[in-house]
This record gives sequence, structure tokens and C-alpha cells, in this order.
Amino acid sequence: ILIDWLTNAANYSCWKGRNSSRKTKETFCSEIKAIMVENDITHRSNSDIRSKIQYLHDKFKDATDFINGISQ
Repeated sequence: ILIDWLTNAANYSCWKGRNSSRKTKETFCSEIKAIMVENDITHRSNSDIRSKIQYLHDKFKDATDFINGISQ
């Protein structure tokens, strides 16, 4: 569910702060959590969701840096 939400370009753009709605990340986490609850995933908190998105973002950046030959 989280990957599906993030792979929507509009959602990811909003998450990165490029949105006109001025929604906060907390608001987005609440929306994602509501989708999870609709799909019987009830044990995630907003902070869990935010942490997982940050983790995925960091790992994606690491992978693209590796592919592009950028060393740390």
C-alpha cells in the first residue's frame, strides 16, 4: 500500500513539499494510515509510516547513487 501510494507521482511530489494544498506530512501519514485500515492493516502509527517512507527514500537514493557511480 505504501509503495503504491508513493509511486503515484502526484503523491510523491506532495510528500516532497511540492504541493499547492499545503498539507503536512502528518496529514499524508493519516491518509495513508486510513488506506491501510481499509485494508485491515491496523497496527501502523503515523510515525511508523513516516519512518518507513524516509527509509525507502534513503535506500532509493543510495541505489541511484551507486548506479550513477557516486560514492559516499
